[in-house]
Amino acid sequence: MRVEQIATSLITPDVNQPRLSIEPEPLKELALSIRELGVLQPLIVFQHEDGFCLVDGHRRHAAANLLKLASIPAMVLPSRPDGDQLLLTQMAANCMRVDLKPTEKAIAYLRLKKSRNWSHADLAQAMHISKATVTQTLSYLSLPDEAKAKLDAGELSGSTAYAISRESDPEAQRRLLQAAMTGKLRRDDVSARVSRRKNGRQRSVFRVGGAEVTMSVENDLGLADYVTILQQLISRCRRAEKEGLSVSTLERMMSDVSGEDAQAPTTEPEAAECDEPASAEAEVLS
Repeated sequence: MRVEQIATSLITPDVNQPRLSIEPEPLKELALSIRELGVLQPLIVFQHEDGFCLVDGHRRHAAANLLKLASIPAMVLPSRPDGDQLLLTQMAANCMRVDLKPTEKAIAYLRLKKSRNWSHADLAQAMHISKATVTQTLSYLSLPDEAKAKLDAGELSGSTAYAISRESDPEAQRRLLQAAMTGKLRRDDVSARVSRRKNGRQRSVFRVGGAEVTMSVENDLGLADYVTILQQLISRCRRAEKEGLSVSTLERMMSDVSGEDAQAPTTEPEAAECDEPASAEAEVLS
């Protein structure tokens, strides 16, 4: 490829390029750098009609227009790449740069997958990245718009965004995002919550009087079910206290599924005794 000084006005951006938008502030910073140091890396273009079409260098071209530069250095391809090869070239040039937004990468990855009927492994091999990176990046497309905006703004990490994307319920995604943004949940916490929901159980943590009560219950249980579960736990604790049992002994007895029916002391049940509730696991942390 040869490098030429090409009139800036003759260069047209590719409307199908991976970069969907250019942030104004970073563009101004790039323009100041070009004004002081010049264009350090030539654009890549191919001849198109009476001018040239951009393959790589959309931000540099925009900065040159901002500075009203008459010309800009560019490498001219001998011919126009076919559609898929053009996108691959743009992806190779753009996707290793930190300034390309995560969702822009995701959209470009999806375009490549569909255009060539590729698997995740095929795309990973073509882009020289791991299959896990492809999976995580494509997962961003299933996020709600608010999460996508936070991700692109750098306010939400990619790993946390991926964990949220694994939750299929939009309302649950919103709650996880809110908890992650307020610092109440880390990425591992989000992953754990999603895994528990997929396994058919919901883990809830209640802070009461300097202690934490953690309950693992079926997903479809309501507040009334929680009340029933806690009432039965209180009742069993009272009965065990009358028998002089320790907390660890009671915990072992209640954890022993095989002996659950025979675990209660032989005193008469109190009035607060409840029917068997839905299955649950409770844990108290002081």
